[in-house]
Parts: sequence; structure tokens; C-alpha cells
Amino acid sequence: MTNEDCGLELLRVGKPLGRSGSQRMRTFFFLSETKLDKRRMEKFRWMLELTNMLVQEGEGKGGGIAVCWRRGVDVSLCGMSKYYIDVDVKESDGFRWRFTGVYGEARAELKHRTWSQMRDLCVQPTVPWLCAGDFNEILFAHEKEGGREKSQLCMDRFRETLTYCQLHDLGFEGGVFTWRNHSHVAENYIRERLDRACANDEWRARFPATRVINGYPRH
Repeated sequence: MTNEDCGLELLRVGKPLGRSGSQRMRTFFFLSETKLDKRRMEKFRWMLELTNMLVQEGEGKGGGIAVCWRRGVDVSLCGMSKYYIDVDVKESDGFRWRFTGVYGEARAELKHRTWSQMRDLCVQPTVPWLCAGDFNEILFAHEKEGGREKSQLCMDRFRETLTYCQLHDLGFEGGVFTWRNHSHVAENYIRERLDRACANDEWRARFPATRVINGYPRH
């Protein structure tokens, strides 16, 4: 994701999903599927030349999420779980907005846990809110190629959650797909759009120039 004002970049560790069109230093990063403990994430933070970090370690060899930001940016933690890190961001002019970085449950039978927690994060009165990351789900059948057809019920539950939270997909530039498997056999090759950025009307009004740019899909 790129924006001249918010300066956010989303990454799977070691490979960015979006690159800023601006040459200035990124404001902060959200990293999903880190597969790293906090100690090793510290090394990665310094590679990004960012001074602050919040980490939710993964379970076993999978998962893991982190938010990193540079010195001088006013970020405060609101809450976190294995599925999200939720922070408050204060701009230099005093404007406050909310960022929730998501790493959705991959197992179909447990996806309801992600959607339930997202609904719980929806607060009143409405504040400017950006929710982005790896949701491990698609919204439409055309966002997947290969493998078994995606369950319509799973897609509907994701869509219903975004509607409940008043979040709108910000779209993208570049390729459709953000994830692929490792198969080198054509009939087993799968690509999906699992990563996206969504925001409510209040956030979009503040950052109307936001562009989401998908990089080359990685496992």
C-alpha cells in the first residue's frame, strides 16, 4: 500500500507486497506470516531501519505478525491477538486514525474466529479506520485460480464481516494475485488474492490519494 501521507507498506517477511511511489522513508510497516520469534524479528526491524516494533509471535512454525514504525511517529497499541495488531496513529496535525493489521485464520473450520474478532474491533462512534493484511480469504471466485473451488459460504462470511465493520476494499494496481503455492505442476498450481487493504469512509476521506500496489505473489 502506498500513500504520500500515511506511508504504510505491507509485507510478507522478506518480500514486500507494495512499494511506495514516494522516495521518502516509509512511516511504518505491517508484516504478516513472519514465522519468526521476537528475537529474530528484532534483527529484521533493524534491517528496515525502523526503531519501534510490536510483535505477536506465531504458533509453532506458522503465523506471526508485527508492526514497525520510525522514530517520531506517534503510534499506540490498542490491542492484539494471534489474528491482529490494532494501533492508534496520531498525525502531526493531531488527526487520529486507526490501523489494524490482520493475519486471518487459514483453516476453514476456524475462520469464524477471525471474523468474530474483526466485528469486536468495530467501535462506535466511528473513527477513521484502515484494516489491511493477509486475510487468508477471497471475496469473489475470480480471485482464485487452480485447486478446489472456494466455498461460497466462506466468501459470504468474509464479505458480511466487512459490511458489518463498514470497511470497503481499496482495490489495487498490478497483478490480481498476492499468494501462490510452490507447485511446478500446472494442474496443481494455485494463485489467490489473500492480501488486501480495506478502509471506512472516514479514513478514505482523509487519504483520498491512497494506492494499493500488489507485488509478485509469494508463498
